Amino acid sequence: MRITPRSDVNKEILAGEPLLTYISEKVLPVTAYRPPVAVYPQVSVALQEATAAVAGGTAPDQAAADYQKKLEGIVGGAGNIAS
Repeated sequence: MRITPRSDVNKEILAGEPLLTYISEKVLPVTAYRPPVAVYPQVSVALQEATAAVAGGTAPDQAAADYQKKLEGIVGGAGNIAS
């Protein structure tokens, strides 16, 4: 039994499954998902590295600039980044 992205389908297939019904109706609407793109793990690592750099004493502006440069390299340029 699996939760689907469609609430109408979930009502049918999760009938009799109170925990999964609760999760699909109450938890998932307030949950953020990782983007389903292949480069996301690289983006996640770059963000963790930027956070660690700030925690280690790098100026936030410098860490942000370094992250921006890495991100552009990962996603193929600044034009592929929305802010």
